[in-house]
Amino acid sequence: MLTPTRLCCAVAFAALLRPLPMAAQNDLHQEDRQALLKILSEVENAINAQDIEGIIAQMSPDCTVTWWNAEISRGHADIRAYYRRMVKDEGRLISKYTTKAKPMRVSLAPAATSPWLTAAWRTSFFPSSAARSN
Repeated sequence: MLTPTRLCCAVAFAALLRPLPMAAQNDLHQEDRQALLKILSEVENAINAQDIEGIIAQMSPDCTVTWWNAEISRGHADIRAYYRRMVKDEGRLISKYTTKAKPMRVSLAPAATSPWLTAAWRTSFFPSSAARSN
């Protein structure tokens, strides 16, 4: 038989098992995540403006990029050269490209030990007239 005492204990136990949303003031990394979202937005804006310097500004000077065609650029100078060859110079393969970043945050624990952010990128390429004639 379910007595009032047992009912109260069952309700209290069930409440303990229920996941609680974490309050913003308890999220130790909220400020870091906001900073990461700002960087993501700046990169997206730079890509859509075809601003290679804005893109590079978010990269370490010794970074390595593996492009969609599997070509590798190491450092800012290589990245600029690849970008010019693909998007700006005579004989370029694309006239422009645009992207839309969709931030995604998947966590099993309400407070991660370090800030993190993942994003899905939807990118559109527009072939140049030289690329279309080949």
